[in-house]
Amino acid sequence: MRVATTAIETCHNKDANAAKISTLATAAAQEGVKLVVFPEAALQGYMYAINEAMSTDELKYHYHEAEPLNGPTVLAIAAVAQEHDIHIIFGMVEIAGAILYDTAALCLPDGSVRGFRKVHRGGSELHIFEAGTRVSPTETAVGKLGISICYDLCFPEISRMHALQGAELIIFPNAWPVPEGAEESDPRLMPYVLLPRARAWENQCYVITSNVVGKADVGHVSYFGHSRIIDPLGQVIADTEDREGMVVADIDLIAGILDARTGPFFGYNILKDRRPDIYSGIDEPHPFEPTS
Repeated sequence: MRVATTAIETCHNKDANAAKISTLATAAAQEGVKLVVFPEAALQGYMYAINEAMSTDELKYHYHEAEPLNGPTVLAIAAVAQEHDIHIIFGMVEIAGAILYDTAALCLPDGSVRGFRKVHRGGSELHIFEAGTRVSPTETAVGKLGISICYDLCFPEISRMHALQGAELIIFPNAWPVPEGAEESDPRLMPYVLLPRARAWENQCYVITSNVVGKADVGHVSYFGHSRIIDPLGQVIADTEDREGMVVADIDLIAGILDARTGPFFGYNILKDRRPDIYSGIDEPHPFEPTS
């Protein structure tokens, strides 16, 4: 199966972002791609700032530009997926009633749309978004997909829940910033550099990340890019680097997962070898004292 991920410069103009998503998705389909991934908030643009107070203007923007999953711009992208027989995943600001969610939309080749809400919020997101409450993979023609968003990457429980429910490919749309002048070895970038590979290795399944790249059109935030396709051994097999673009890889979900769970590392099958009988307390809301 041929898959693709993108690193794009987004702006706070929904029509412009939607046009970019549609153009790249069409180009991907012309290369034989069956699944293409775009970043977090790719449709409307991400926060104006990461850890700052939210202005009235920004709050108004997000409410004005938010759409339900059956909104006109979302359905226009879904029509592209249907026309070109491709699965398209992109981040968006979803409105449900009066509530906003940081959501990843999955547009399927039959024209339908499924949504996956970010569970863990941080920084400025706490001002505006409600948290998602479900972690559930979804069956598609290209495999069973576990879809979570950005900060969810930092919580191994999320990816493990996907894997235990049969996810073959875990997908993370991101808006991961880069501190000015930082190199990839900068400790502030380590979560994004290391954790997707760790999530792939510890669950022995494929992982795809997609990240915003470049300087934001509003505010002073820049984004890291480096959207990646990672195999079940934690190896990066495609990387957009720090520029706008798309990378493509041919993967075999079943063969790749089977190889990881039976071949290297003495045939370790991490999901099978778990010891849930001694993991009591791991789901407690606060740290617990060891019993011995």
